[in-house]
Amino acid sequence: MLGGSIVALLALAALCAPLLTPYDPLRRGGLALLAPRAGHWFGTDDLGRDTFTQVLYGMRVSLMIGVTSAATAVVIGVLVGACAGYFGGAADDVLMRLTELFQVIPRIFLLILMVALLGQRLVVITTAIGVLSWPGTARLVRAEFLSRREAEYVMAARAIGAGAARIIFRQILPNSLAPVVVNGSLLVGGAILLEAGLAFFGLGDQNTISLGQMIYAAFPLMRDAWWASLFPGLFLSLIVVAFNLVGDGLNEMFNPRALPR
Repeated sequence: MLGGSIVALLALAALCAPLLTPYDPLRRGGLALLAPRAGHWFGTDDLGRDTFTQVLYGMRVSLMIGVTSAATAVVIGVLVGACAGYFGGAADDVLMRLTELFQVIPRIFLLILMVALLGQRLVVITTAIGVLSWPGTARLVRAEFLSRREAEYVMAARAIGAGAARIIFRQILPNSLAPVVVNGSLLVGGAILLEAGLAFFGLGDQNTISLGQMIYAAFPLMRDAWWASLFPGLFLSLIVVAFNLVGDGLNEMFNPRALPR
């Protein structure tokens, strides 16, 4: 509940950013490098832009990247894991070797390579993070399907002539969604951190403002304007911790054995 409340509050603040601040995140709102004060609660950066305004709009981008990338990873992971676990045999071997290939390659380096080749656009970054984050979900779904593909309700579905697609998506998958939902909530925080790391290397989308992009721009100013990097860093950490709390809570809710006795 705490994690969900924090996520909801931050998402609401990001969506209502035009109502919470009169400034434009990309335009000068005051003198450069003003310390936090009334009218500029988080101070201003080296270009005179209001840091509080940038944090609000930056949360929009970071949350969008996290949720979209996690959804992409979940969809790919579910499809790969379901096919591998249900069909087994050669399909399982090929798909699992592909999964292991993606797992052994450091994601951040492959992500840097993809963004450098395809461009530093927000859609490229989001898609690349999602494409590189699915192996864990695939292995999780595969394990669920291996344990359920010979269950009585699956055998009954086969007996009445149900096809493979119907059994996968109508019978087994709905009973395997609990760990997928938990894993998906954890993927959101990981995707936000990946985008922040990418932005810190100077490979973020320069036409948008994200929390990672703010930290990258404020890094040279840490001695003279500590607030320019402190506040986006705090909110970035808060978002990731909140999604991890949501994941832990969902795990306890879906897995009664995990509850303390």
